[in-house]
Amino acid sequence: MASNAFSAEVNSYKALVCVFLKGGMDSMDFILPKDQDSIINALASVRPGMFEAYGVGSGNSSRDIDNILEINALNS
Repeated sequence: MASNAFSAEVNSYKALVCVFLKGGMDSMDFILPKDQDSIINALASVRPGMFEAYGVGSGNSSRDIDNILEINALNS
């Protein structure tokens, strides 16, 4: 199931959307690198508690490399 973001050609309407993630999620827990060196060597050394809390390596964790979904840009 793929999701795409679309924008409309409008002249007068503008909106600003702010999402406040009050300590529950940050960039290191939202978008994870998919390659082994970044996951194991870099990220795990910076956030060892996150990997332990989520059971990384069990095969059932959403942070296991096989369970991380790739981001594919449509206009890359």
